Amino acid sequence: MKKYKRPILDNFYNRKITNLYKYRELNEYTERLIFNRELYFSSPNDFNDPFDCQSVTIYRGNYQKWKNFFSQSGIPAQTSEQLALQNADRDISEDQLPLSSTAGDINRIFCFSKSNNVIPLWSHYANNHQGLCVSFKVLNDKGAIGLQLEDGQLNTGIPILNNIIIANRVLYGKKMPQPWLRWQDDPSYIYNFFQNKHNSWKYEEEYRALTLDSYMIKHKNILIAAKGTIDAIYLGAKIPVIDRNKYLQKIKIYNSNNIEKIKVYQMIADKKSYKLKPEQVTP
Repeated sequence: MKKYKRPILDNFYNRKITNLYKYRELNEYTERLIFNRELYFSSPNDFNDPFDCQSVTIYRGNYQKWKNFFSQSGIPAQTSEQLALQNADRDISEDQLPLSSTAGDINRIFCFSKSNNVIPLWSHYANNHQGLCVSFKVLNDKGAIGLQLEDGQLNTGIPILNNIIIANRVLYGKKMPQPWLRWQDDPSYIYNFFQNKHNSWKYEEEYRALTLDSYMIKHKNILIAAKGTIDAIYLGAKIPVIDRNKYLQKIKIYNSNNIEKIKVYQMIADKKSYKLKPEQVTP
C-alpha cells in the first residue's frame, strides 16, 4: 500500500522561512487580496501546466467490488452487474469509467513562491514587472508552514486545522508519480500528484496550500487570512508611476486605519548584476 509522505528534508528546507510570496498583476482582485485578505483558491483545471495535478487513478477489483461500486454510484442493478462483469480483475483507469470525474473538480489550491526575487515570475505573473508581489507572514512550527485564517472559514473535521491552512513545498523531477491504485493504496497517496511538478518549473520555488471545496464554509474558492498575515507589498521594477502612487496612497490610508501595518518596497533593477533589489518606501 502506497501512502503520501512529506519529504524527510522538508522541515530542514523550511526551518528558516518566515514569509511566502504571491506575484500579481494590478486589478480588483489584487486589491481585494491585499486589503480584504481574500485568498482565492483555484481549481487545478485552470492551471497553465497541462500535467499539473493530473492524477492517474487505477481501479482494480473482483466482480463483487465492482458491482458494489457501481450500485453505490446510482447505476441500475442490471447495468451494474454487466459493468462489473466487464471490469472484474482488470486494471481500469478513471477516465474509462462511465461516471469519471477529475480530482481538480473538488480540490482548491493557493500557490506561493519562496522568493520575492524570481525574475521570470515577475514577468509571467506580475505583468512584466508592472505589477506587484504580496508578502505573507507564515506560521512556522519547526519547519511545518501554515497561514493563520480568520475563524469560521474551514470545516475540515479536524479542529486544529480549521483556522490554519498548511503550505507544502512543491517537488520537482523528471518522472511522474506512480498511478494511484484506488482500492489498494492509502487515500493520501493522491497528494503526490498535487505536490510534484516537472523540473522545468523549478525556478518558481513553489509552495502550495491545498484544501477541498467542501471544506470551505462561506465560499467555494475564497478563504480570509487573519489580520496581520499580509505584511508587505513589493512594487515591480517597471510599475507605472500612476499605479505606484495609487497603491502608495491606498496603503497609507489602510495603515492609518489599522493596527497591523503593511510595508511597501520598490523593486529596483541592479545595474551591475541580474538582480532585483527591494528599497523600502514610505506610503
